[in-house]
Amino acid sequence: FLPSLGINLESYTGYNQSVVPTITNAFATVAFRMGHSQIGDAFIRANEDRTPAGHMTLFEGFWTTSPITNEGGIAPIIRGMAMQVQPANDIYYGDNLRNQLFGLPGEGGMDLCAIDIQRGRDHGVPYYGDIRVAFGLEEVTNYSQITSDADVANRLAEAYGEQNPGHIDPFIGMLAEDHLPNSTLGETMDAVIRDQFIRIRDGDRLYYE
Repeated sequence: FLPSLGINLESYTGYNQSVVPTITNAFATVAFRMGHSQIGDAFIRANEDRTPAGHMTLFEGFWTTSPITNEGGIAPIIRGMAMQVQPANDIYYGDNLRNQLFGLPGEGGMDLCAIDIQRGRDHGVPYYGDIRVAFGLEEVTNYSQITSDADVANRLAEAYGEQNPGHIDPFIGMLAEDHLPNSTLGETMDAVIRDQFIRIRDGDRLYYE
């Protein structure tokens, strides 16, 4: 899974008892939620000959097994998953997750992006810029350092103000970053995830390859 994200860990050299394998808040409540932005609004379903088998929205699959029990089983969905391109890791969420999570707006529907942002605040995760500094990355003084996309930079400035680009929600900052070469992640998200998996490997006396 990690190489598919663009993360190739350094070679394992054995258990290191000085390494603390604790799961960090920045990893669990922010960086590793990155997959939420990579969920699309539609499921492609395909017959055995790869012809369409009645596509469905993500919302239509919430809290129901009927697409599997009554509409052809799991095979059409798995075929469709193999044919479908995953959305990019970025600041854009699909409408089904932004407005219709488990229900229509006003009828229980929630906003997963807002939940992800608030989760970081609830857990006291530091600002985006503070996390960068903690991992030895360059301090951010301008939104253009986060993203080369002028539209995204302008959206960040509008939401958070011009004065302190580092003082933004870490989840949004990480999603907004330009991706590293051959990676689906920006450098801050890469640093947090890479650090976590190295430590839970090297700090585990029962780990083996």
